[in-house]
Amino acid sequence: VGIGGTALATYAYGDPGFGRQVSFWRVTGPAVLSYAACSAKHKKSDADTKARAFAALHDHYSKVSLDLILELRGLYIKFGQAAASSPFVPQAYRTQFKVLQNDVPSEDFAAIKQVVEEELGPL
Repeated sequence: VGIGGTALATYAYGDPGFGRQVSFWRVTGPAVLSYAACSAKHKKSDADTKARAFAALHDHYSKVSLDLILELRGLYIKFGQAAASSPFVPQAYRTQFKVLQNDVPSEDFAAIKQVVEEELGPL
């Protein structure tokens, strides 16, 4: 595990895209497992007990998800903005993600231009 972990960290550091994937799954993986475990645990629970259990997960992971979105930026912010106004997303997430509607720090245009030119060539 030590050598594999070191190799993975080295690769993630050298490849920003892969590093972003690692950051995403470092947070998302435990969330998915927690929701699956909660679902299995409360399969036969009454509706109120199940709702309280999921509400606790929503409260916790909505904050964690917002931090991840702000860390990863870009398209993640767009997805968060869409989720903030979606009736299909739990209220705890919509409440946390509302900050993405108006209060996201802007990116420096020179940095954006540099990325575009690296990917597509000079403008």
